[in-house]
Amino acid sequence: MRRSAFAAFLSAVVLAAAGGCCSVQRTSEGGREMVYIENTGWKLLNLIPIASGDPEYPNREVCLWFCDSVLLEVNTMLLDETMRKEGFRSVRNVASHMSDEQAIPFLFKRYSYHTSAELLR
Repeated sequence: MRRSAFAAFLSAVVLAAAGGCCSVQRTSEGGREMVYIENTGWKLLNLIPIASGDPEYPNREVCLWFCDSVLLEVNTMLLDETMRKEGFRSVRNVASHMSDEQAIPFLFKRYSYHTSAELLR
């Protein structure tokens, strides 16, 4: 019994160390400027947020502990911030979706919000 509790605790520590991640990636393809935003988090028992990406520090391994920042509003804020910083005035073909996967069934869940768009000058 002690080993299974220790294994669960160790799994939680490893998942927490992997933590959440928030990233913003820009690419240029055939004269088109594209952006892809992903924000990832972990939940315990599909209810309690353990860690999620910190939108204040995208593209860095920085987590918000015991907070849920995996929201459409956060991805939209990051899209707007990217537009302002890079001098774009508009977007088109915006698409967002959520994905999730059970890391350890019924115990830990990894979930992500994905947003992509074409940036226009």
